[in-house]
Amino acid sequence: MRPLRTVAVLPTLITLGNGFCGFLAVSKIADALAAEADSGAVDTQKLLTAGYLIFLAMVFDAFDGFVARLTKTSTDFGGQLDSLCDAVSFGLAPAFLAKVLMEHGNSEGIREIHPKLALLLTAPFVLCAILRLARFNVQLEHEDEAHDAFQGLPTPAAAGMLVALCLLFLDAEVARLLPFDSKFLVYALMPLCPALAFLMVGKLHYVHFVSKLTRGRRSMQHLVGLIGLVVVFAFYPELFLAVGLAVYTLSGPVLAVAEKASGRRLMDRPPEDFELSPEEEALLDLDPEGWELAYLGLGSNVGNRAALIRRAIEMIEQEPEVRVGTVSDFFETRSLGGPPQRNFLNAVIAIETTLSPGALLDRLQEVEALLGRRRLVRWGPRTVDIDILLYGERVVETPRLVVPHPRLGERGFVLEPLSEIAPDLAHPLTGQTIGEMYQEARDAGRLEESLRRIRHELSLTRTGHPSRSEPKRTP
Repeated sequence: MRPLRTVAVLPTLITLGNGFCGFLAVSKIADALAAEADSGAVDTQKLLTAGYLIFLAMVFDAFDGFVARLTKTSTDFGGQLDSLCDAVSFGLAPAFLAKVLMEHGNSEGIREIHPKLALLLTAPFVLCAILRLARFNVQLEHEDEAHDAFQGLPTPAAAGMLVALCLLFLDAEVARLLPFDSKFLVYALMPLCPALAFLMVGKLHYVHFVSKLTRGRRSMQHLVGLIGLVVVFAFYPELFLAVGLAVYTLSGPVLAVAEKASGRRLMDRPPEDFELSPEEEALLDLDPEGWELAYLGLGSNVGNRAALIRRAIEMIEQEPEVRVGTVSDFFETRSLGGPPQRNFLNAVIAIETTLSPGALLDRLQEVEALLGRRRLVRWGPRTVDIDILLYGERVVETPRLVVPHPRLGERGFVLEPLSEIAPDLAHPLTGQTIGEMYQEARDAGRLEESLRRIRHELSLTRTGHPSRSEPKRTP
């Protein structure tokens, strides 16, 4: 068992604030039920407070990750803690609130719903929220692509949708603005709970709404539109949240139908989801004609880094359809992104292969797994990481694999060793040689130089394997 010696104080406290709001919301709902014994009616004000506390938990949930990234203290511990708090705030609390309204709405002239039926309708929401969070933790780390979308409705959005309807019903002043009797909102909770549960664990895709609205540079009209939304929210927060979250919840099914009708993708997929179109599958499965030259990048910052890279090369070489040729020196580099961690050792190798790009990727991921690679924290420590940098002159763009590597020209720990063994190799898209790309990136100050260069017995030319020829460099 690996001991946990330190924790990031500020992000942890913010995450615990999320959990505390969830617990306090459950307490308020219980207090509202207790008031029924004295007055004969559920305390509506306490239920309102519980709903607002769940939305306050969302504020804490939004800021803990932001603060962790800002202070460079993102850890696996923080991710697991966040999910535990989310299970309370966005699973248990909203389902409990909906269950209470279903069972005790008769005081507002609504037909009473049997407690067992209310439990049957709300329990899937809690369980699916937990499943959704567990799946997200498993899929969290993927170092090659920053995801701006989710597979399945995010739990905070599902909780917000449920709570927003509850608040509309509970707030009498806002309920007057509705074009229908507010009691129908309670009836709407009955199909909504299982529907949201299904959407959380389903395969529909949802954009990262906050990221899409706020990331990057945008036009003045975009800014004015955001200000307008804030103003509307200030006047009618419950109505704004209900309508906005309803639109977001429906966006997944609507996009899926639109994509099926148009036959093309309208939204980038999250990197953890590798559902490919027939064309993309054919592109990945297309075998080369004979032996194809490819270049792989290897990195390690856990355990005996050099030994792990050597072992990875040996395991790659054991594949009958792969010939390992030129091997670069090892370069020690600082980690980029993710939590504080040990420096990396990086290397690049040239191979020849008769495997298709997809099959080669499968073999490399098997090597990673056999050497103990675990995908827990995005950009986190890893025993060994193997990327396909170039595969002949092929250009592959799929959710699962992009070749040439999309950030080949931005990474010194790739360009430096690659320029050592293949300086005259031409990039399939730009036509620049690797040596030119490396020099240009250095001159522009875009690369972080390696800390040291380590020569080893595998450098440059493989020996002792007469049956394996060294791949030739191609212009």
